[in-house]
Amino acid sequence: MYNFGSIPFFASNNNLVQKNPSGIPSCVMNPILSGEPNPESTLSVYEGDWTNNPTAFGYKWYVNNNLVGTDSTYLVVEADLGFELKCVVSAANEVGRSTSSTRSVLIIPAE
Repeated sequence: MYNFGSIPFFASNNNLVQKNPSGIPSCVMNPILSGEPNPESTLSVYEGDWTNNPTAFGYKWYVNNNLVGTDSTYLVVEADLGFELKCVVSAANEVGRSTSSTRSVLIIPAE
C-alpha cells in the first residue's frame, strides 16, 4: 500500500488504485465486452475485478446513451447499427454499491 498525502492507494495490475476504506466494492479492472458487435450477435460482459467481495452484480446496457437492457448479455439488433454500445456494471455487498463501465464499441454490419 502507498500513501499520497492522506489518501491510501494499493498497486493492482501495475496501476495504483485508491483504497476504499468504507467497504463498498471498488473496481480495480474495468468490465470487458466479449462477442462481435454486429446485428444478431449476442454480447456478454465480464464484470471486471472488484475489491471488498461483491455478492451481487447488476447490468445496464446502453446504445447511444439509451438504456436497452439489464441482463448479463445483450442481443444486438439492426436498429443499433452505427451507434455506440457500452455496459455499466454495478457491484454490491452488504455495505453498498458502486459502478464501472466497459469501453464503448461501435455497432457495425457483419461481414
